[in-house]
Amino acid sequence: GYDCEDLKRKAKNSKLKNIFGSEFKILSVKNVKELSNSKEGLECIGDAKFDNGDESKLKMEAYKEDGATWYKFQQVLN
Repeated sequence: GYDCEDLKRKAKNSKLKNIFGSEFKILSVKNVKELSNSKEGLECIGDAKFDNGDESKLKMEAYKEDGATWYKFQQVLN
């Protein structure tokens, strides 16, 4: 299984695209909390800092599909 610390490590240095199509990198994630944890997957949220100067909540997911583990990172805009 995974925990939020694993997801946090995976998220760091990952690249995200915003709705305008520009790419930015996740520099750090703090105050990570678990939202849900099941056999299907894990969902956590934390405060992220990005290399474009932005800071926002980041939703991080790990889930299993076709025997592989997939990760999804998504900026949560207020």
